[in-house]
Amino acid sequence: ELCQAFINADIRLVKVQNSCLISFLKKYAAKSILDESTLRKNYIQPIYHETLKPIRNSIGDGPIWISIHETIDTDGRSIANIIIGKPDDTKSISLFL
Repeated sequence: ELCQAFINADIRLVKVQNSCLISFLKKYAAKSILDESTLRKNYIQPIYHETLKPIRNSIGDGPIWISIHETIDTDGRSIANIIIGKPDDTKSISLFL
């Protein structure tokens, strides 16, 4: 749940190594906190697949178009925004964030 919460809140997983956060979570959650690498190895892929399921269900089979826009945020990190659609879509589609 911690990994899912961090991803949904756009918090980088490296933040789980912050000593203040570790102390807070140990005190109020009364559980040990997994290391960033453990979260990446064991939790990211299932979250990724769960995120893709509704997108794949919405798009289905057939050709698609993809638009990728890359930018740099104020911290100097590269950010990519991806839009996917079907070329024959004339109706409004659902957005997946």
